[in-house]
Amino acid sequence: MNKKHKIKKVLSTAVFLVIFITAAFMLGILIGIFGDIYNEAGVYGSGSMLFYTVGMLMYLAAFYLQIIIHECGHMIFGLITGYKFRSIRFGSIMIVSIEGKLRFKRYSLAGTGGQCLMSPPELVDGKVPYVLYNLGGSFLNLIFALIFLVLGLTINLPYLELFFLINAIWGLSTALQNGIPLELQVPNDGSNTVALSKSKTALRGFWLSMKTVEALGDNKRLGTMPEEWFKVYEGEDLTQPLATHIIVAKCDRLLDLHRFDEAKRELVSLLDSTEYALSDLIRAVLTDNLICCEAFTENRPETYERFLTPTYKKLEKALANNIGSIRTTYVRSLLIDNDMEKASKALIAFDRLKKTYPYPSDYELESELMAIADKLAKERDNNQ
Repeated sequence: MNKKHKIKKVLSTAVFLVIFITAAFMLGILIGIFGDIYNEAGVYGSGSMLFYTVGMLMYLAAFYLQIIIHECGHMIFGLITGYKFRSIRFGSIMIVSIEGKLRFKRYSLAGTGGQCLMSPPELVDGKVPYVLYNLGGSFLNLIFALIFLVLGLTINLPYLELFFLINAIWGLSTALQNGIPLELQVPNDGSNTVALSKSKTALRGFWLSMKTVEALGDNKRLGTMPEEWFKVYEGEDLTQPLATHIIVAKCDRLLDLHRFDEAKRELVSLLDSTEYALSDLIRAVLTDNLICCEAFTENRPETYERFLTPTYKKLEKALANNIGSIRTTYVRSLLIDNDMEKASKALIAFDRLKKTYPYPSDYELESELMAIADKLAKERDNNQ
């Protein structure tokens, strides 16, 4: 990461925090003002601990309601512009379309409160509509913020009017946090929209990420997708996060095809490079994949040890329940650390995910990789 990018990241984080803290401060003042108004009017519970408890519950309810509105905005505006529904997630609760059937699953991703994923229209001259889909969440937050403001100012019902005004403030805050282009750890909608407007490669990476979701929803594996989708062409700029997805997806596909030596070379090159805009989260996932590839081939710890940074170890704990991290823990315990107890715990955690994990084909891949680790461990034990 160069100095200019670091400065942008620091400034973006500062802007994000200012918006969030300002909204929280305004909400605190709003609740205090209404507490005085209700107290003077003799409204039950006003001015007491009950009122402020209710106010805090409204505060939290509005926060989560705005996440739901935001993700529904992506879905609505995506449908308007030709996208097809694949999944929508609020917190860890996920509704996903698998082979045309809607199912309830559980899934979480560090750094996100929700997510709406859709199948994109086909590329036409290297282009696909992206503005409304990406900014749809912020648009709907703004629309509902205005609706809630009008309701809060016109409906004279204690507590309900306060709830509407709290939502108006949270809605505006959520729209700004996501709509203003900010270079955060996980790029926000505004940042992605700007990047897509500047780079055809970023647009191809964005499209490929959506096609990957489509394949998983159709219970297909990356290895069945056309190889040309994952090619890196001469002169392409892969330094932007969305563009980098092409090479990341290429590595994932090689892992799916069990081409571990090729995947290892690509992963080392990717992790060693200072050009690619890899978030700490993506680097941690790539490092996990590298550990597995190395364990399946020459099993030389020096290949990946330099990537086991303090940041990776911190994220390793945050990703403990991620299916890829569980797989890596299992492979590492069997083939590197020779820790059967830890491997057994990882296997139990993996089996527990089977009912709730949203993508059966991805679960199948991870199961295959763990089976390879079993086979190599048995061969090692037989040769001793």
